[in-house]
Amino acid sequence: RSAGIHAICAFQSFNQLEGTCGYSHKQAENLLDMFGTKVILSVSDSNIAKQLSDSLGTYSARTTSCLLYTSDA
Repeated sequence: RSAGIHAICAFQSFNQLEGTCGYSHKQAENLLDMFGTKVILSVSDSNIAKQLSDSLGTYSARTTSCLLYTSDA
């Protein structure tokens, strides 16, 4: 970052890293751990979903909502 260089790494699954790139499952996990920002759109494998959920941690948030009604008259 100090050199002003930015990179985006995107992959669809651990299997893609393992099959296409030749990484072991552990190497794929280590690679994911190195990223400071993660964007996860969808996960179909429940084991991978659990791993990703655990890696993201937990947090609490307080929210409020407001329901507005409109009249059709």
